[in-house]
Amino acid sequence: MAEHPLRTLLAKIEKLETKIEELNLVINDTDTENAELTRKLDAYEIAIEVIATDLEKIEGYVKEVKLFKDVRF
Repeated sequence: MAEHPLRTLLAKIEKLETKIEELNLVINDTDTENAELTRKLDAYEIAIEVIATDLEKIEGYVKEVKLFKDVRF
């Protein structure tokens, strides 16, 4: 005797629910990974800004030394 069509449909729905749960786990993992990468990127951007500021300060010091050197001689 053939299986009742509603049981077949229920089995398919349960398989789909399982697949959806698996995909949600993957999405959550991806979201967590993306958030971590975003935090790292933000930290790198801040570090680059600090380095740029330091380079500007060094450039200013070099100009001062050159001016001092030119005036001294």
